[in-house]
Amino acid sequence: MARSRVFVSSVIEGFAEYRQAARSGIEQAGGDAVLVNEDFPAQANSSRNTCLDAIDSCDVFLLVLGARGGWKTPSGRLVVEEEFEHARARKLPVLVFLEDVPRDGDGQRLSKRLSDYVDGNFRLRFSGASELRDQVERTVRALLITHNNRPMDHDSIAAHLVKPYRFSDQTSLRFAIAPERVEEIFDPLDLASPDFAERMLEIGHSRDVRLFGYLYAKEAPRLEQTWLVIEQPLGNNLSDGRQGVRLAIGENGVVLIDTNATGRTQRSNSFDRTS
Repeated sequence: MARSRVFVSSVIEGFAEYRQAARSGIEQAGGDAVLVNEDFPAQANSSRNTCLDAIDSCDVFLLVLGARGGWKTPSGRLVVEEEFEHARARKLPVLVFLEDVPRDGDGQRLSKRLSDYVDGNFRLRFSGASELRDQVERTVRALLITHNNRPMDHDSIAAHLVKPYRFSDQTSLRFAIAPERVEEIFDPLDLASPDFAERMLEIGHSRDVRLFGYLYAKEAPRLEQTWLVIEQPLGNNLSDGRQGVRLAIGENGVVLIDTNATGRTQRSNSFDRTS
């Protein structure tokens, strides 16, 4: 069974002991701690995008606030505050731990926001690294007991591979991607959103992906039960290229890509390199 990933957000400078305490508590509770500064190699992305992408890959967000609010982003928000907002937007469980110390202005403002009776989080206070480790272990362990952490049923994934979508008389190839655990990856409302479909089309046409070709017609994105389906039909003109693609995205995170494996032709147009 895959272990839940817990992102640790805090200031960095002068806080190593507390970050290590949080890591120890998470691991003792049965989770995998994600500490970007300590664990990640050099990245081609910016520090901001690296951290936000790491949050996207996690199941739980854990924020530890001490005496200082820390660095600010160009928007004027604290780095940890921006990470907190991103985690909430992603609907991750948020755990907040406040050190029982006086804070600077930014730290005090963030503490009040985190502790707000209506919009904040029920937080725990701690004094010292040892108490933080124990509090984190106890809290994360309790969360993981109730957190949906069932592994994905491989038989259900195999069932998707039995009958791939067929493009006319062509031999078809199906590629399936599935998350490790059973959970709602995409909000059903997102799947029905034109903005979400447009984003999938944008990614599918990008030069790094090239799933779809700009010069090939597409059918309008549609919902089929709990699936968003985007299709590039095969077409009938052999000289015009026959490259059928069907993308299906389920709310459980399963992605199915079908394409014709035979009868594909390459356009000679220099503006379209899709193969």
